[in-house]
This record gives sequence, C-alpha cells and structure tokens, in this order.
Amino acid sequence: MSRIVASRLSSVRLLLRARMILLAAEGLQNKEIAERLQVARWRKRYLEHRLSGIERDLPRGA
Repeated sequence: MSRIVASRLSSVRLLLRARMILLAAEGLQNKEIAERLQVARWRKRYLEHRLSGIERDLPRGA
C-alpha cells in the first residue's frame, strides 16, 4: 500500500483507497478517515449528480 501512495502513476481512486486502508490499519475509525481524506465531497457529488457525479474525477482545479 505504501508504494501505491508514493507512486505518481497511481490513479486518484486507487490512491484514495490505499490511503483509507493505511489509516484503518493505524486504528482510525471510519468517521476519522472520512474527515482526513475529505470523503464528504464525494458524498455531496453523489447526492447532487447520483452515479455520474462519482464515476469520473473532475478536471483539476474544479
């Protein structure tokens, strides 16, 4: 997992998932992980646009 996080070639989705796993391995609870990784933005995008809001990453700067 650490190699995925350190790699510049990892996709954004894979990077986020690897970070979640590493934080869980450190003993953090799901709520703490969500706050640290700002997962709320994905939830908001899902609520606003449903599946199409989370299928693709937004262009940089969005």
